[in-house]
Amino acid sequence: MGDPDTVKLAIDRRAGGPPLDAKLAAKVQDVSNKYDAWLVTSGPVSQLAGHVPDKQLNGAIKGDLMQGIDMASGGIQFGSIIQISAEAVTRSEKDATALADVVRFLAGMIQMNRDKGEAAKLALILDTLTLKTTGNTMTMSLSVPEGELEKMMASPKRATRPVSLRQ
Repeated sequence: MGDPDTVKLAIDRRAGGPPLDAKLAAKVQDVSNKYDAWLVTSGPVSQLAGHVPDKQLNGAIKGDLMQGIDMASGGIQFGSIIQISAEAVTRSEKDATALADVVRFLAGMIQMNRDKGEAAKLALILDTLTLKTTGNTMTMSLSVPEGELEKMMASPKRATRPVSLRQ
């Protein structure tokens, strides 16, 4: 997935073009062995901003915090308990800690509103959040019972007002 030039380059590489960077190839091998669905990025996550249609999300991706992410990977393991995991390799230990703090803050905001409709379902999932930093790497994981995820996806969507974290 990506812009047309990147996709064409990936197809050419698969057909015998220039080899994939060894570090990236090792990460691809690692995540593809662990997850049923997975992704790996080898450049700053902020470079994805131009491809995100939501202008607010686009702006957040361009932010300083996202510019500190040099490589990201993650995936989903399907089963009776669905495991969702992600890893971000940042420029520095400080960037990894800051990223973890932002994830904790956002999870806390949702959990504080757990008595309000859809936030309650998400708060239950966030109760399983495991977040850790080791050096310049932040890892996180969530566990979701398959039945709960099916209920969440099957619940009727109500028209809601967009929520903004900006004051």
